[in-house]
Amino acid sequence: MEGQTYAISHRAELGENKPPIHIIGCRIKVDHRPPSGTPRLSAHALVQEYLNKTEHLWVIACLLVTCPLFKQ
Repeated sequence: MEGQTYAISHRAELGENKPPIHIIGCRIKVDHRPPSGTPRLSAHALVQEYLNKTEHLWVIACLLVTCPLFKQ
């Protein structure tokens, strides 16, 4: 999109038109860019810019502390 890439971590299903889900680690501050400068935006700014430049109306953004896996 306009020469930029967006490191959205997941999609609800396969395909670019499926709802984006951005999962970040629990130690990352969502409103601050990392001191390393990578990624280029804070997690909050990333999903906001992504929403502004795409047709998506919403993004699920969450901090991952633990993620239990369930299997039948």
